[in-house]
Amino acid sequence: LGPADGCVTLGTELSLPRSLPTVTYQDSTLLQAKRSYPWPYLGEVSEGDIARFAERQRAVYRRVRGCCCSSQWAADSIVSDYGIPRERVHVVGIGRNHDVPAPPAREWGTPRFLFVGFDWVRKNGDAMVRCFSEVRRVHPDAEIHLVGGHPEIDAPGVVGHGVISLGDPRGATLLADLYRQATCFVMVSIHEPSATAYAEAAAAGLPCIGTSEGGSATIIGPGGVLVDPSDARAFTQAMLHLSDPEVARRFGALASAHAQELTWPRVAERLVRALALPGCDLDGLARFL
Repeated sequence: LGPADGCVTLGTELSLPRSLPTVTYQDSTLLQAKRSYPWPYLGEVSEGDIARFAERQRAVYRRVRGCCCSSQWAADSIVSDYGIPRERVHVVGIGRNHDVPAPPAREWGTPRFLFVGFDWVRKNGDAMVRCFSEVRRVHPDAEIHLVGGHPEIDAPGVVGHGVISLGDPRGATLLADLYRQATCFVMVSIHEPSATAYAEAAAAGLPCIGTSEGGSATIIGPGGVLVDPSDARAFTQAMLHLSDPEVARRFGALASAHAQELTWPRVAERLVRALALPGCDLDGLARFL
């Protein structure tokens, strides 16, 4: 097929020839993952193996042209945990896997929260439902719609939809309707490296209530608020704050503008810039993707 001009590796498992221009791309480092959340895949790895894998990761970071990350949170770890100079570390963001355009006019009057996620425990689902019950005391007509891996919940204002398949036209229509009818996206995970759900909600014109644990700040940007997932009072206050129609409308507009940067073509452009290949046609790349 001919020689490669450059390579993007997802993570640091591969060590490629020095003659091949390479950048890495990831949403978390190994040392971050180990200390941030009890991931099952790391549960039985010994401390000695963690140290060896981390040293291998450090060696890869040192030899590539650039270390690219989905968030500032991950970038900071590459600098502080691995000693890589900051000028060689680049935040390139994430893209969206499906798009629901914002409706021409959204009804902001009644608080209507939307949650989309599979891992109910890590996504802090039970705490979210408890905080929503407090919101209902102030806004008796408020609703929260759950999509994904949630349990069956019988509570006022809580509507469960289960797993929705985008491959089914009826499922795709239902999910699009939920995004258009919502006034705020909420997912305050116990830990979240980089959730595409925030980017997809922002593109639909929704403000986001996200988690402060992980890389969500880069993805949500000015289009929402971050909450400590262990602080139930702050969680409830954020939901009440975004229940105000004017507040939600203002954050929604900011989210929609920020979402213009959250596409895979824009990520690809930043990755190619990090590779610093001579004569690269970035416009052509964006059109191709």
